[in-house]
Amino acid sequence: MSATTPRCFWQWFCGVRRKRPPLKEGLRLEPRSAKLHNTFAILYAERGRFAGARAHWQHALEIEPRYEEARRNLQRLDQMGP
Repeated sequence: MSATTPRCFWQWFCGVRRKRPPLKEGLRLEPRSAKLHNTFAILYAERGRFAGARAHWQHALEIEPRYEEARRNLQRLDQMGP
């Protein structure tokens, strides 16, 4: 991330990182949940694990192709560059 990028790029999910264990269990129970994949992608992106974030957003869009939030988040990642 650049010096101008906020520490929590997806600011509306900054508090989610404390909820990871329940989310992980939720994804195990609901592997076809586009919303959970979107949330995991945000967590990965916040930690700088952009390849994992991309994979979760792409999976969310495979599950639910019209999921605009996941599509916007993936676009934001693309705009950040390599």
